[in-house]
Amino acid sequence: MRSSEQSPPPQDQADVLVVDDTLANLRLLIELLSSQGYNIRPAHSGALALSAIAASKPDIILLDINMPEMDGYEVCQQLKADPENKDIPVIFVSALHDTESKLKAFTVGGVDYVSKPFQLEEVSARIQTHLTIKRLQSGLEERNRDLAAFDRSVAHDLRSPLTALLGISQLMTLGEEHRTDENVDTLLEAANRMRSIIDSLLLFAKVGNAEAKIEPIDMGSLVRKVRNQLKHEIEQRKAEVIIDGDEWPTVDGHEPWVEQVWVNYLTNALKYAGERPRAVLGWSMTESGGDPVFWVQDNGKGLTPSQRDTVFDEFKRLDETKNEEGHGLGLSIVRRIVEKLGGNVGLQSEIGKGCRFSFTLKASSALPARGRMGNEVTMAR
Repeated sequence: MRSSEQSPPPQDQADVLVVDDTLANLRLLIELLSSQGYNIRPAHSGALALSAIAASKPDIILLDINMPEMDGYEVCQQLKADPENKDIPVIFVSALHDTESKLKAFTVGGVDYVSKPFQLEEVSARIQTHLTIKRLQSGLEERNRDLAAFDRSVAHDLRSPLTALLGISQLMTLGEEHRTDENVDTLLEAANRMRSIIDSLLLFAKVGNAEAKIEPIDMGSLVRKVRNQLKHEIEQRKAEVIIDGDEWPTVDGHEPWVEQVWVNYLTNALKYAGERPRAVLGWSMTESGGDPVFWVQDNGKGLTPSQRDTVFDEFKRLDETKNEEGHGLGLSIVRRIVEKLGGNVGLQSEIGKGCRFSFTLKASSALPARGRMGNEVTMAR
């Protein structure tokens, strides 16, 4: 599953890896930069630095050059050879003042060079400058992806209903005999499909740019609201929708967005479930006791590993061969919303055992969960 780009955090949360084999230098940088609000992680060798990066990716690295066994140049080269870590900014901090050393630092992938002895103000300013550049680059990349999404929808998804709308409209101008109920229904279907695509694109873009108002959400009330909202589709598909569990937790989030997550997950389950669709909405706590995990389990045919890896990407459908409406933005919208709210999306699936799509949100301490919910079932009549 592709993970979205994360913008560097503000200064008081930035994770800085400081690599230097001289303990006095490490202590000095830890003391000085910690006082500026940075979260400092020290490493006194190149090998330890690479292990620390593999364990948890830092936002930026301060890297000494002259170290035994593995110097700073080699550390940077290995880092830049790794696709997962190549975008981490590396600032070299070294007592070497010659031009050749500085040029080599930039050649292997460094973004800046600070000479020892250094001034705290200079080091802090350069860190913040490169964090800002990284944030701007991430924002630009995200907007480019949004433009690509819009371009593809206009070029592909909107073309088909627009062609139908124009074709039927032109046909109906030829005479009264062409103004049939079937042609009118085709026009309405094409117009509604275009509106759905445009609404999804607008939501996709809005979530990426808007600031959400975070408030406590009673998840039990929300899932019942979504089930009632989709009552017509549930009955139309002769589906069974079960709300599982007793008390549901209260979480922090933006309710209109979280409602959209449930709508997209449940709609997805109804579309791609079995001949007699069955969807279970539930939640659980992780073994570590962290944030609650919410999920929708369907009784579909399941997904292959390659499908699971890309299902949250834009314009990916669970089953390209199935005759279902959809333009492949629903699950990508879910991922964008959940990650914007500080959570994560997940998927468990095996061929023949259906899919369980999940997401996490932070539990709220503001309000208790209201009411109790047993196994509530909505079935088509």
